[in-house]
Amino acid sequence: ARSALIVALHSITCTNALGAVIAERPCAHLVRVASPRCRRCWPAIVREAIAATRVDVDGQSRALCDATEDDLDPIRIALSTRIAAIRARLAAVGAGERQPSLFDRRADAIAAHQSQTRTRLDLALSRRMESIGSHAIVNEAAARLVAVWPVRAR
Repeated sequence: ARSALIVALHSITCTNALGAVIAERPCAHLVRVASPRCRRCWPAIVREAIAATRVDVDGQSRALCDATEDDLDPIRIALSTRIAAIRARLAAVGAGERQPSLFDRRADAIAAHQSQTRTRLDLALSRRMESIGSHAIVNEAAARLVAVWPVRAR
């Protein structure tokens, strides 16, 4: 039985607990498969290539998630510190005293608008903190076959 060399290109995607993509990397493999006899044989060849690369692709997925976590840890610490400082500053700005007027409600309207703005900013920063703190899930890393092509001798 004749054999042929093909290249199988996968895209490995690592997501966090919130489902956001945090890393993506191509991964190519050189695979020896049965030589295709006709165009209709290619689906079987592709299935054979997927089966032959499954173990290595799973290992690459774990390695990508681990490397991504290592890369993101210092960034997470810096961003968390900065966001905590911004939130503390927002809380301090909102703690000012105000004298309500009996006749002119414009100051009350301005104060209410500022309070709503601070609350919106604080909620947005809180969501960002949650997404930054969300770690990669190794079991959720996905490998998708992108392309398969034969290796031709030159």
